[in-house]
Amino acid sequence: MPTLDLCPLTFSLSHPGNFDKAIAEHELAVGLSEAVGDVIGCAVANRLVGECHCELGNYDKALRYQEKHLRLAQKEESNIEQQRAYATIGRTYLYQVNMVKCQVYFSF
Repeated sequence: MPTLDLCPLTFSLSHPGNFDKAIAEHELAVGLSEAVGDVIGCAVANRLVGECHCELGNYDKALRYQEKHLRLAQKEESNIEQQRAYATIGRTYLYQVNMVKCQVYFSF
C-alpha cells in the first residue's frame, strides 16, 4: 500500500513553534492514515505528534505517541522507522532527565 505523504503539510507548522496547531494537524494525519490503512503513515504521524509534545515538555504524552510509532514500525517490520522510534524515544528521555537536572540545579 502506498504511504500518504501528509507530513510536509503538517511538518511546516512545528518549525515556527506552532506546536499546538501542529499537534492538531498531525493528529488529523493519524486519523486519515488509519482510515486508509496506511500503517507507516500512521506511525510517522504519531512520531510527529510525540515530537511536538516533547518540545512542549509533555514528556509522558510524547512517550505514548512515540511508543505507538515503535509498535506500528515493528508491526510493519520497518527497520528505518524502528530506528527512528528508538532514537526519538531516547531523545525524549534525555530531555526529561535534563529538565529534572535543571529544576534541581535552579531549585524550581
